[in-house]
Formats: sequence, C-alpha cells, structure tokens
Amino acid sequence: EEVATEEKEEGPTTQDTITRKSKCDRLLKLVQDLFVENPSYTLHVAGHSLGAALASLFAMEAACAVGIPKPVTCVAVASPKVGNVFFRQTIEYLEGSRRLRFLRVSNAADVVTFLPDQGCCYFLFPNRSYHHVGMKIKLYPPTNDGIKGKSVSVTYPRRFGDNLVNFRLYQAARNCGRCI
Repeated sequence: EEVATEEKEEGPTTQDTITRKSKCDRLLKLVQDLFVENPSYTLHVAGHSLGAALASLFAMEAACAVGIPKPVTCVAVASPKVGNVFFRQTIEYLEGSRRLRFLRVSNAADVVTFLPDQGCCYFLFPNRSYHHVGMKIKLYPPTNDGIKGKSVSVTYPRRFGDNLVNFRLYQAARNCGRCI
C-alpha cells in the first residue's frame, strides 16, 4: 500500500514560527555564526534600489548586533528613502560611534531616490516622513558641449530645520510633530 506524501515548500522552520523570528533575524544569526568561524572578516552590505533599502535596514541591525566586528559598511545604490527621523538619528549615532559606515550612491535623474514622495507631509509631520541616510555620492551625466560640468557631488544629509527658510513654519511643524 502506497502512502501519499506531500513535499513542503522551503519556508520558516517550526521553531522560527514559534519564536517569531524574521528573515532578518535568521540572516543575522547566520552572519554571527560565520564570524565565530572567521573572526578576521569584516561585514560589507550592499544593495541596489529595493535591495538598497533592505541593505540599509540590515546594516543598521548588524551594526547594533553583538558578535559582528565593527564598523559594518553599507553601500546603498539608487535607494529610496527608508526610515523615519528616528531611523535617521539611529544611523547618525551608529556612524558617530564608528559602528557603521554608510554610503549612498545615486544618479542625478533617478526617480527612485525621490520615493516615497512626501508632499507637504515632510514639513507638517517630520517624524512620519521618510529620510535618506548616510553620505551621498551623486553621479551626473557627462556634458556634450565641451564645457566641464559637475560629474560627481558628495554631500551628507542635512537636518530637518536646515532646509526651512521660514522659522514660523519650522516651529509649527515641530509642534505638530510632537502631537503625533
């Protein structure tokens, strides 16, 4: 008599389901195990577009994790905005404490780097809007007119208030942000 068996698709183990471990948690554990075997290695995380957004999140987790040599290096190419103002402050703290090095590379005309679009939400609710993080290298197309133009610029993200000219709008936005 034949017994019908059903093949299971690759997925989380029963233990992962019980403990509610995310893919990030499982990947972090694998990386930590690799560093036990190879303590002289360093961690470099890279991604493009949506992969750059995921790399940003994982690099922050890795920079906070025990058992991973610091600094963790992240290179995000053509990344959309990833986290809120608190995520950005966390990244800045990790960079300042030399636990994370973060580089964001973008093309001048790449629309993905402007997403998600906030509209007026950025000014009214700064804690709920998305922000870029890390040092930015922006690449510009070559000019064909023989005039030397800008081909690369390197900047670091400014703080929320640096871009606002109207101090009253800044104060109103700060007060609204506290109520949320």
